Amino acid sequence: MVEYKVASGYTWTQSHTYAGAEPFASDNGSYTVAPGQYTFVHDPIGDSKEDTALFDPVPKDENGQIYVVAHAVSCG
Repeated sequence: MVEYKVASGYTWTQSHTYAGAEPFASDNGSYTVAPGQYTFVHDPIGDSKEDTALFDPVPKDENGQIYVVAHAVSCG
């Protein structure tokens, strides 16, 4: 689980989260950092102060590691 919480006076309208066994999400077999390709895409979420991305199960690499990449659009 990845939780997003924003500081007082701010909100956000989108959250994108990748969690998996590889360092980045992939698109047609190539790594990508494009938020729309992440495992969890919550767009739009309205003017929110928090959001949660749930992953079950999360793939791990051969060493038991999990990589996480998070992206959110914030408004002040």
